Amino acid sequence: MALVERRFLTTRVARRLLTLFVLCALLPLSISLWLSYRHVTRELAAQGEERLSQAATAAGMSVIERLMAAESELALLAGQEGLRNPGSDASLTLRLLGGLAGGEEGSPPRWSVGERVAAFPELDDATRAFLDAGGTHLVLPEGSRHPVLLRRDPSGHGLLAAPVRADSMWATAQVYSASEIGRALCVLDPSGEALACPHAVPAAVRQRALAVRSEPVSWQDGGEDSRGWAWQIFLSGQFRAPAWVAIVSEPAAAALAPLHGFTRAFVPTLLLALWSVLLLSNVQIRRTIDPLDRLKEGTRRIAHGDFESRVQVRTKDEFNDLAESFNTMADDLGRQFRTLEALHQLDRHALESRTLDHMLDGIAAPLAHAIPGADFSIMILNERGPATLLRNGADESGVERFSVHLGPSAKAILAEGADHIALRGPKGGALGDALGLRPEGDGALDVFPLRVQSQPAGCLVVEGPGGRALDDDERVQARQLADQAALGVWSVRRLVDLGDLKEGAMTALALAIDASSHWTSGHSRRVTELTVRLAALLGLPEKEISVLHSATMLHDIGKIGVPTAVLDKNGRLTDEEYEIIKTHVTIGEAILKPIAAFEFMLPIVRHHHERFDGRGYPDGLSGKDIPFGARIVAVADTFDALVSDRPYRPGKSVELATRIIEEEAGAQFDPKVVGAFMRMYTADLKEIVQSHRERGALEDALPALPALR
Repeated sequence: MALVERRFLTTRVARRLLTLFVLCALLPLSISLWLSYRHVTRELAAQGEERLSQAATAAGMSVIERLMAAESELALLAGQEGLRNPGSDASLTLRLLGGLAGGEEGSPPRWSVGERVAAFPELDDATRAFLDAGGTHLVLPEGSRHPVLLRRDPSGHGLLAAPVRADSMWATAQVYSASEIGRALCVLDPSGEALACPHAVPAAVRQRALAVRSEPVSWQDGGEDSRGWAWQIFLSGQFRAPAWVAIVSEPAAAALAPLHGFTRAFVPTLLLALWSVLLLSNVQIRRTIDPLDRLKEGTRRIAHGDFESRVQVRTKDEFNDLAESFNTMADDLGRQFRTLEALHQLDRHALESRTLDHMLDGIAAPLAHAIPGADFSIMILNERGPATLLRNGADESGVERFSVHLGPSAKAILAEGADHIALRGPKGGALGDALGLRPEGDGALDVFPLRVQSQPAGCLVVEGPGGRALDDDERVQARQLADQAALGVWSVRRLVDLGDLKEGAMTALALAIDASSHWTSGHSRRVTELTVRLAALLGLPEKEISVLHSATMLHDIGKIGVPTAVLDKNGRLTDEEYEIIKTHVTIGEAILKPIAAFEFMLPIVRHHHERFDGRGYPDGLSGKDIPFGARIVAVADTFDALVSDRPYRPGKSVELATRIIEEEAGAQFDPKVVGAFMRMYTADLKEIVQSHRERGALEDALPALPALR
């Protein structure tokens, strides 16, 4: 049976509780064991260093003792007479020395006894004096690792030399140093070279050992740590020789060998404590994570928009209170998010709507979404005429639209400024009668007047789910929706007013342009009509056609700055007068340029007299460098000018004007625009122009032009 379930550690709280249990149980034990381990380790390390120090000292003293014994043996041999006679066959017993030779300083030996022959080095004055005083000098011959003892021949005419046998010199020292398994002795000469060493010692360690009197050393060789003690063997007083160094070393693990048993007991003890904590904490943690799992899942569902999510926790502790608070929060969040979404939809619909009817068509759906199960009706007061009432049922069967005539009493109720009006029971009062809304039976309706700038704009009527009255939170919610709906209606109305104002202003400006000369009366309006029809035939989008319509209305606004005498001259214009006429495009641009809202008109106002072949004005643009809208206006403007009477000539026939435009394709006009114009040339257009001539009022005829194919 699994002691710990799979989901035991799936939550951060469970892991935190487990960590807390483990830390409370294991931390004190672990710290205690760790401190004990450190203390024992330090003590063992200190004891190991002490033993190594003692062993190195004993080994060094042993080397000195063996050298002194060898010195005594050399002195004894030097006193035997037979050894100084060449060719003597006297037997010689050498216990510590490897041989004996005699000779002069700096010369080869004259005779020898034993296995080795010593060479005689050159000596300084101090060393000669030391030897003359009966001292023994220790040297290391070049190229040899065997120390040699020198002393004066008793006859006083030469030197005696005897190499010290290695097996006799190091035997006792190695006994002292190798009392522990794995321990080894290294003896270094003054240059750091090994005289006796069973293993390699790094050069840095050897140089360090030569510089100290008595000190621990350590190094690593092949991944294994070694530690030792270096002790200087002073030879200057007894043998007038530089000091040697004795290093006694052992593997670092050897000093901690007694700790192995402690370490083996440490891990099982720690695991046993951990397992006990896990068993004891399992029950308590399981009681904690179950409610947390439910709360976590509920939170996840809410994060994904499921505001109907509810958490069921049946415990007699704070988790039960937390679950109840969570469910209350879910209710509030659901209501708030539905309200925010409805407000957003109302805002977006108001921004996308250009007419009040379009705004009202999309206002009911967001309201129904905000309070599920409720029935909504909204009434909008019209500035002129009856009010508009829209009803939308909870079954989403569609929106019904009615015209409602409100009496003075109902209007007075809406104008009172109340935020909420309750209609209860079968009698809904004057307002209920006016709206045609009465609660059924003991039902209830809640009415929320709409106000814009402190003026009544309509009302929102809500019937709660199941015919009940709205609770306090729902009334606040409905009041927010009513305010946003009123704001949307007001925004659309102001947008429509602004559009009408803009259109009226441009029409007034166009009339002012045409009024500057009775010969051009109605010219802007007619050119605009023809331009819009040409743009439609050319397949321009509706938005671009609307822009072109506005720009064409004011394409000749610069003529306001041209003297009337030039505009109405009865006869051919002089070159100077023609140059004045040409300035009307730049004057028009200058007039409109300060108006940011009319910036889109500037290219058409400036360039509608450019020619496709580049010989137009004011900039001499050609081909596609001329704005496309200006190319369309150029054709419509020229056609109206040709068929209209001027003070210096009568208007031309439609046929002639059309032929002139066709002949100028590719020269004065864009062939693509001319092609569209030729498709527009019909008998209807011809008859209308003829009627204009007869009545003298073309502006009254052009609005009645039939839709062109």
